[in-house]
Amino acid sequence: GIACSFTAIVENTASTAPAAPREWPICPFELETGMLFRRFDGARQWSFPFLAKLSLASFAQLQIGSNGYTAQFDGTPARYFDNVNAGLKVHLLDQRPLLPSLSISGAASAPALQQQEGFRPAVDAFFVAYITKDIGPLHADLNLGANDWGMDSAPRPQEWVALAFSTALPSPFGLMIESYYFTDAAP
Repeated sequence: GIACSFTAIVENTASTAPAAPREWPICPFELETGMLFRRFDGARQWSFPFLAKLSLASFAQLQIGSNGYTAQFDGTPARYFDNVNAGLKVHLLDQRPLLPSLSISGAASAPALQQQEGFRPAVDAFFVAYITKDIGPLHADLNLGANDWGMDSAPRPQEWVALAFSTALPSPFGLMIESYYFTDAAP
């Protein structure tokens, strides 16, 4: 099996050292996971997303993920395993002293399981541009995205932007703050 520490990230974004030539990372596999809590229309919703990343080359990464298990309380109950998405991220430009690095990705998602409580099956597509820059010990990420929700039935476009700042703390920890803005794509 593959064993990685939390500090073995594909693009070494937490490093404050000068950028090394692009080679295979310490570990070509990375797994991100977490928990999201949302409140809307009087309901509470918990989701447990994950994103698995496998570096295929110094410029290409296979990504497979999902919002994972989702449970909604109050209002209309829901308990389901959300769509699974798969896509490719391509690195186009390395960071330079005055220029950020640039990558793009595209992914499609489809239902993993049908007939779950509160689940609306749909096929979706996601496109993202990633602009990143290290400024001293601070790492900045600007992500610009476009989602196409329900492209198999009644497509609903949604644009979004995310801005994040992170810095390394004593290993294996880091600190990150991230803010999102989404346009409305409600059915």
